Amino acid sequence: MKEIFVKENDLKDKFKFDICRTIEELNKLPFDFYVSGGVICQFFLKEHSRYVKDIDIVTKCDLKEVESIFRKHFHVVEFISSPVSDLLFEESFMCLIEIDGKITQIDGMRVDFFDEIEPETYKVNDVSFKGVTFEYLVATKILAVTSKIERPFKHLVDTYSVSLMNPSLINKQEIKKYMIIFNDYENKVRKMFKKQEIDLNFFIEDDKRFSGPEILTTLQARHNVSKETMIEEVNKWLSTFK
Repeated sequence: MKEIFVKENDLKDKFKFDICRTIEELNKLPFDFYVSGGVICQFFLKEHSRYVKDIDIVTKCDLKEVESIFRKHFHVVEFISSPVSDLLFEESFMCLIEIDGKITQIDGMRVDFFDEIEPETYKVNDVSFKGVTFEYLVATKILAVTSKIERPFKHLVDTYSVSLMNPSLINKQEIKKYMIIFNDYENKVRKMFKKQEIDLNFFIEDDKRFSGPEILTTLQARHNVSKETMIEEVNKWLSTFK
């Protein structure tokens, strides 16, 4: 397992360093988790990463147990969990905790395939933590933008940023491996709700809908292109996966 290191000043103004403090405290908790989301994007997307305002994690731990652990170790302002549903297909939670007088949001997801994830070790200055691989994260982005379900616009921006990267920095086979794992899991949930199973898709459909701010999200990632251009370029990039 290689260590991926970044200095605090390399993350510039997009990374709130009370997040590092929160990760320090999370590392002390008695349950297994990997950091995901925007924190990991900071290490790879560099100037095209978006602002990090919260921490995303994945775990195999029961969310009631996670809530109990959080309440024993943190000042929990709010903890909301959501069961698996026929729309989002995942068990998730949102938690607001107070550390050193600052409020940090932690968003989490419980996954059955946790043991199939091969983590990396990341380090910001003296703070080390286990996180998902970049390929894992890219797989989630591709599935979000190609899904027929409405997803946040930020996933399109991030996928567009990935499409601009040097191809040698991305392992497409690893991305496809995780896409298959995620797709199999979703189909398992779909079967529970008697919904039609889906195949992997490597194309953003014309009628795809996104939620959330578009202009602000695009500017945060330092892009100056239209939504239509992003979709066109991402589709070109996705065509190389077939």
